[in-house]
Amino acid sequence: MKGKLLAPTIGLAVVLTACGGSESPETTPPVTVAVSTPDTAEESAAPTAEPDGPHGSGCTPSSETSLPDGRWFGFAASTTDTGMAFDLACWFTGDAGVAAAEEDGAEPPVGDVYVRNNNELARDLTVAADATATYYLSGDPQSGEQGDFASWRDVVAERGPIFGIWIETSGGEITGIEEQWTP
Repeated sequence: MKGKLLAPTIGLAVVLTACGGSESPETTPPVTVAVSTPDTAEESAAPTAEPDGPHGSGCTPSSETSLPDGRWFGFAASTTDTGMAFDLACWFTGDAGVAAAEEDGAEPPVGDVYVRNNNELARDLTVAADATATYYLSGDPQSGEQGDFASWRDVVAERGPIFGIWIETSGGEITGIEEQWTP
């Protein structure tokens, strides 16, 4: 699929299947965290790997089955009790977003954010037992919570998958998940 603007992808392009085993894992109760609403999408995005490229660790790793240590943007295509099928995408802002949209033949970004997701590959990644997750209970940026992977899965199953996510990877596992709120 060609590059997409983030707004159309929210709630539409991501399908999160909360499929798990017959046992219900114990979850760590969510803890309320202070979340400030950024004035621009750039303030809320991960650091840029290159000034004119995607944010985070990029979007073209050498492997189609794993991700090297880093911070990656994308979507949870599905989850299990211990893992996630992660659909890697590219997060651009500013001039880099305009250039990426132009390169993809898409309309210029609205709200300074352009997301490119031009393949259907989902990497099956293991989630570390002590992985943390930051998420928004209601979709409102003031409803930020922090918990574990199981808590996040429960919230997404109830609320729906309305956000892209940033994942932190280390040693071949997901060690952190952070939903990307956008205005």
